[in-house]
Amino acid sequence: MQAEQPWCVYCGGTTQGTSVDHMPTKSIFDNKYRLDGLLFLACEACHNATRQLDQVAGFLCRVYPDPVSPLAKAEVPKIIRGIRNNAPDVWAELIPSRRQLAHATQAGKAWGERDAGALNIGSKTHALMLRFAARAVFALHYYRCRQIVPPEGGAYVRWHTNESLLDGTYPADFADVLPLPQSLKQGDLSQDDQFTYASAALPDGRVSAHQLTFRLSFAIQSWVFIDVAEWMPRLRHENVFRAGFLKSP
Repeated sequence: MQAEQPWCVYCGGTTQGTSVDHMPTKSIFDNKYRLDGLLFLACEACHNATRQLDQVAGFLCRVYPDPVSPLAKAEVPKIIRGIRNNAPDVWAELIPSRRQLAHATQAGKAWGERDAGALNIGSKTHALMLRFAARAVFALHYYRCRQIVPPEGGAYVRWHTNESLLDGTYPADFADVLPLPQSLKQGDLSQDDQFTYASAALPDGRVSAHQLTFRLSFAIQSWVFIDVAEWMPRLRHENVFRAGFLKSP
């Protein structure tokens, strides 16, 4: 990988990549069994900054559907303990209100679920998930265009929980600009039941679009720009992430 290009894909091509970053992380997949593919170089600082992001996303991606196999079921309490120990502020704000629980019960009937539950997505969780999303699409831009997002570049990211599928607010038309989704594959094996992605780009690679889905739990949609300044007047600034953002608090 260093022979192909030696730089970290997350901080603008200015720092040497020294670690192999799995995007998405192994914790997304049942029992951390992940097929090969989507491996990227990261510097030590960027790679270390992904740990809490991956832990929170690894929990949220298991919201729906419920795990089926005994091993996958046994894994969930371990993931919960990890969140409670390492991100107690996130865990505290995930506790739903009575109104949210009541809404989930009603909404669950639409999916044929008798015991539907709810989580509250607070400001800390939302901020972490936006960073998780930005990290994912910086990697996918390099994968699609074979160019690192430069210091003047950036990503505009949104993420959607599965509630948006129930209330009709999920922007399904975003997929119209993208090819059919794919997943990690190895021979006849595919992990499209846990993760899919689709990417498209202009021929010069100055703009790319990406969508990622994680089971039926949440999805990411993003535009990546090689020069984000020309697009900033049209974007919500809190959803824009510049190269090197993983190194920032």
